[in-house]
Amino acid sequence: METGTGLVRALIAAVEHKCDLINMSYGEPTLLPDYGRFIDLSNEVVDKHRIIFISSAGNNGPALNTVGAPGGTSTSIIGVGAYVSPAMAAGAHCVVQPPAKGMEYTWSSRGPTADGDLGVSISAPGGAVAPVPTWTLQSRMLMNGTSMSSPSACGGVALLVSGMKAEGIPLSPYSVRKAIENTAASISNAPEEKLTTGNGLLQVDRAFEYAQQAKKLPLVSYRISINQVGKSVPKLRGIYLRGGNACCQTSEWTVQLDPKFHEGASNLEQLVPFEECLQLHSTDTSVVQIPEYILVTNNGRSFNIVVNPANISSGLHYFEVYGIDYKAPWRGPIFRVPITVIKPIALLGEPPLLSISNLRFQSGHIERRFINVPFGASWAEVTMRTSAFDTPRRFFLDTVQICPLKRPVKWEAVVTFSSPSSKNFSFPVEGGLTLELSIAQFWSSGIASHEPTCVDFEIVLHGISIDQKVSTLDGESPLLIVARSLLASEKLVPVGTLNKIRIPYRPVECNLSSLPTDRDKLPSGKQIIALTLTYKFKLEDNAEIKPHVPLLNNRIYDNKFESQFYRISDSNKRIYSSGDVYPSYVRLSKGEYTLQLYIRHENVQFLEKLKELVLFIERKLDKKDFVPLMFYSQPDGPIVGSGTFKSTVLVPGEPEAFYVGPPSSEKLPKNAPPGAVLVGSITYGTVSTFNKKDEQNHRAPVSYSISYTILPSKVSSIECAVSLLSTFVVMMILVLVLDHQFRITIRVHSPDPDTFCTAYICALDFVSYMLRYILFHAVVHSLFGLRCNQYKLLQVDDKEKGVLVGTKSIPEQLDEEVRDTKIKFLSSVKQLTEEDKSAWSELVVSLKSEYPKYTPLLSKILQCVLQKGTDGDKISHEKEVIAAADEVVGSIDKEELAKYLSLNSDPEDEEAQKFKKKIEETRDQLADALYQKCLALAEIESLKSDESIEVSAKDIFEENYKELIKWVDVKSAKYGTSTVLREKRCGRPGTALKILNDLIQNESEPKKKLYDLKIQLIEEMGWNHVSTYEKQWMQVRFPPCLPPF
Repeated sequence: METGTGLVRALIAAVEHKCDLINMSYGEPTLLPDYGRFIDLSNEVVDKHRIIFISSAGNNGPALNTVGAPGGTSTSIIGVGAYVSPAMAAGAHCVVQPPAKGMEYTWSSRGPTADGDLGVSISAPGGAVAPVPTWTLQSRMLMNGTSMSSPSACGGVALLVSGMKAEGIPLSPYSVRKAIENTAASISNAPEEKLTTGNGLLQVDRAFEYAQQAKKLPLVSYRISINQVGKSVPKLRGIYLRGGNACCQTSEWTVQLDPKFHEGASNLEQLVPFEECLQLHSTDTSVVQIPEYILVTNNGRSFNIVVNPANISSGLHYFEVYGIDYKAPWRGPIFRVPITVIKPIALLGEPPLLSISNLRFQSGHIERRFINVPFGASWAEVTMRTSAFDTPRRFFLDTVQICPLKRPVKWEAVVTFSSPSSKNFSFPVEGGLTLELSIAQFWSSGIASHEPTCVDFEIVLHGISIDQKVSTLDGESPLLIVARSLLASEKLVPVGTLNKIRIPYRPVECNLSSLPTDRDKLPSGKQIIALTLTYKFKLEDNAEIKPHVPLLNNRIYDNKFESQFYRISDSNKRIYSSGDVYPSYVRLSKGEYTLQLYIRHENVQFLEKLKELVLFIERKLDKKDFVPLMFYSQPDGPIVGSGTFKSTVLVPGEPEAFYVGPPSSEKLPKNAPPGAVLVGSITYGTVSTFNKKDEQNHRAPVSYSISYTILPSKVSSIECAVSLLSTFVVMMILVLVLDHQFRITIRVHSPDPDTFCTAYICALDFVSYMLRYILFHAVVHSLFGLRCNQYKLLQVDDKEKGVLVGTKSIPEQLDEEVRDTKIKFLSSVKQLTEEDKSAWSELVVSLKSEYPKYTPLLSKILQCVLQKGTDGDKISHEKEVIAAADEVVGSIDKEELAKYLSLNSDPEDEEAQKFKKKIEETRDQLADALYQKCLALAEIESLKSDESIEVSAKDIFEENYKELIKWVDVKSAKYGTSTVLREKRCGRPGTALKILNDLIQNESEPKKKLYDLKIQLIEEMGWNHVSTYEKQWMQVRFPPCLPPF
């Protein structure tokens, strides 16, 4: 789809190339009409640079309020709907019997916008047999949509612009728009059809004649802003009354007319002399009352409108207030104020029900019903029955509700009836808002049949009102839920599941950079700045994840930041996923990943505020890891395990309360860090019109979000001891300070401190002593009393290994901590210069002498040797690896190790399990040393010629490999490379390649050395074509760098 970066660069290119017109066939739903960064830049392109901007209205019809941004919601952009003519139906769509007259496509979006604007400006042919890229293996194909009507209109306007240039007529987006809107051919006589077709079908010839006649008129456009008298609400572009009390009482509105001239217009020649006397008209004076005349100058003018919809019938009504130039009526409407009134019907009964019988449908016919959804309703159930038709019928079902500062709440379904039958649907609704229900027979469905479709329709409203629509489980406390049924009796059956985990991340790196001036410098001269945020995350298992930035996601046109883009890569710089405003799930293997988020804006201060932007990684849990929620009728239910709440029947007006229990720790997903949030949903009701065998459709279609924050893990005894020790130190300091201050105060203010205060000072000393005594013993008790079992260590004697001889003393524990710290520090020393290497070598010699034959130390030295690199002489480096590995092997008593590994330990004995873990660590250190020695020996063989390799060296590899077999599975992912090298040395490249392929398949993250070895084996076997293929894929698996944004 489109990206903010691409859209802004396209506007820059259009200005740089001095284009006359722009066509854009993209569009999305929006929270706010005529708002956002791209809209601001588009206004500048039209108003300042005089470029005509045409865009598609959208393909989300047939319901109202479905026009998309930017084409259907922006003041400066001409939105185009999709029209199908009889000739198009016959020639392009090849229908059996074309319709008698043209119509709007069923799926073409309709107005108005949320702020009352018309939405659709004009209509144009929305289908064609158009050229397509050759990779489709065809030259042309049938395509339709407003993505076709927009370029069709743009082509027609291009003819108009060409003619105006040829005759020297001043060119302006304002004059061109006025010409095409005032000369468009009306498609339907019904006033409300303007919300569908706009001002009509584009007529280029009439528009050109209009432009010729109006060439001496001022290039001006009237911008309209409306607000209701007595209310301080955001300015509107039309009057839109959608249900509620507004449709039943008179209201007064103030309309502000502001003439808009292009930037650079002369004050003396254009602005000062501008004056127009306009005669105001209303399409229905019984509903909309207006003044008769208004005189407008360049400073603008306001007037009031009175709307009285009390006596109109229920349904959709559209009115207009427009101004006509008193001196030149031929100009048509100079401005228009759209007025849309939707008067819903109220449903009666328990539950509320609307039944419609004998609706007659022909091709393209649309029936709309507007329903006042009562408070307490949360879902609707619909039954649709058809009869009396011959050929199959295709219907579009749409429902729309308008919520403040939200995208329209829309439900849609496309259903085909092959024969007379009935179908059931259910969908969520919002109580207190007007619901539009649109039923449309597709424009080409049943077009050859003369029998209308007879439809019976029934809609029933249901609802369970919940006091917490967004629920959060706090810690280990259950959550109280109060449910009510306000409409009718409903069955309450709560079912909840936590099926996703969301982990927050802060950026580990942020970078602000000025972008190149060739593509990212605005026409105003302002430079676009980019903010790149880098996040790191790790997956312990294969998972399906989605990045989520709540502040920015799901908004592209109605966003003040012009671009947001992310990409996920691994340590090899291979990109696995990328996305923008609509993040999508991607399946990733176990491993570490980097996510980069790219945000653009010209204002660096705005970007500075996003440097610590929180990113959420949302991961889908496997079905076996879903966390089911339990419900209880008492607060102690989760603890005692009784009082489970299953279901009940809600009686109108009587609330029912129950508890949602927190998930038990055993059911939480593994590898879920503290602070992560488990996310899921709860449904409370059931659908009455369902098939009992279909359990999934048994649940009500409305669900409520619930989350649970994973608690911190149990605090260890060491952490408790440290906390108590800190408290002890603070309290000791406080006691000493108070003691000292009391002594000074008494000695200064007492007349005879030596005699009068002796008893007091003794008492104070006693209290101070007792407090110190109590605090000290509390800490000691915590450290060595309650949790002393955790400080028991196994001391292995040379003669009797594995015998528990008792706990180690504090000095011994201190010595071990110092030793482990030294070993840990060894790996942090950077060996960048010769001095660093010399210092590191001296440190190694010192530690070896201090802790001789200590296997963890020697294993750490081996790891450091592997990490420090070759410095050119690879053979010397590999020999150093062999020497370090030999020291590790020599420090371990392999016979004793084998004895302990052959014994089974008691799983309930904590000390035995600790000793077993220690033995397994020693085994792993031995196996790793043998494995690294195998790799080093094989590398030396590959670096030397066959003649220079001594027979003894080859025997050493074989002996080392046989020793490795004794301790581990040499075909596992960790040690399998040694088996591949052995099979290669033995002249069995095919076997080696098979084992290597298994290793690559099992690796969570691709390793370049494995693929290099694979290519080497393939080349040795003479498979040159396979080698070429693998080398090409190496550019994908291991790119040299990340691509630019």
